[in-house]
Amino acid sequence: HKLEATAESVSLLERQLQAKQLEVEEKKAQCDALVPQMAEQKDLAAEESRAATGVANAAAEKEAAVAEMKARIDADLQAAQPALQAAAAALDSLNKKDLGELRTLGKPPAGIEDVTAAVLHLLSDGSAKRTDTSWKAATVMMKDLNQFMAELAAFKGKIDAGGVPKSNFRAIRPLLDKEWFVVETMRQKSTAAGGLCEWVLHITEYWDINENVEPMRAAAAQAEADLAAAIEAREAALAKAAEAEALVKGLTDAYEVALQDKDGVIAEGETTARKLALAHRLMASLGSEGDRWRKAIVDLHGQSAKEVGDVLLAAAFVSYAGCFSKKFRHSLVHDDLLPFLRNPKHELAMSAEGDPLHILASDADVVQWASDYLPSDRASVENGAIVT
Repeated sequence: HKLEATAESVSLLERQLQAKQLEVEEKKAQCDALVPQMAEQKDLAAEESRAATGVANAAAEKEAAVAEMKARIDADLQAAQPALQAAAAALDSLNKKDLGELRTLGKPPAGIEDVTAAVLHLLSDGSAKRTDTSWKAATVMMKDLNQFMAELAAFKGKIDAGGVPKSNFRAIRPLLDKEWFVVETMRQKSTAAGGLCEWVLHITEYWDINENVEPMRAAAAQAEADLAAAIEAREAALAKAAEAEALVKGLTDAYEVALQDKDGVIAEGETTARKLALAHRLMASLGSEGDRWRKAIVDLHGQSAKEVGDVLLAAAFVSYAGCFSKKFRHSLVHDDLLPFLRNPKHELAMSAEGDPLHILASDADVVQWASDYLPSDRASVENGAIVT
């Protein structure tokens, strides 16, 4: 009866070995299926990365171009500062006394009317088809000297705000071309006229610079809008590349897990094969050993009942513990695996010591490893058992 039971155990081990061999083939097929997927996704990720690099480089070039354009605009605006300062100085040179004297002239000296005409053109709001530039209109303009000087002082801000019609400056060009429209010439005739002449000349110079800069400002605004679009495109391309890289990583991780599973099943199969070989040897010995071996059969039967739990423990140990430290391995076995396997609801028998090394390696193996210069500490022996 014992011999028959042992034979049945051997048959069970053979079936288990066959099942492990089928499982190995299945795991191998899973690994092989992941390889072409990984290659395809790596190519896609490389393509997305190249595209993202191109978009990022284009955005960087556009950013540099915008910065250069802004620098040119700032330089041009800076060049307008002397004209502004000169116009401000001209205003500072004006005073109510001089302007009052100018305003009271019945018939001003030649050329002064051209200066006041230029001021009338500049201060015009553009609503009239034709600006009255007569001396009478000039005296009305200067009637309230406080208001008149305030208008002159605020004129630069009006230009910056776009509140001065372009036609105002076009209208004064013929006046500026006259040979007597010169500051010193006007100052000899009237201090106030000289100050107004100087203000007109310098505020016109500021206008001209500002007009030249305005198209550049528009171009810079468009360039900044293009840059924002390029940056958005860059971020989208980088996100797409990151997504492809994440997919490759996911496939790589899945492949590593499948590979570990395959190696674990192979190790379990090898362990089962070793047990099967030992069982065959046992069967051969039992036929001639008589009573002594009948007792051994009883012991072996008891041990076989616990082999499943021990093999599960060893398989779990081989599958998951290899990459961890000695301390973590001990915690994994004694705090997680053994309590789980010994849970009564699993109805799983196993040896009392619960040591995976009893399944994975024999004393002879340990001695052989020591002779091959493997250290004899627990962690090293476990490593030897895992890789053999």
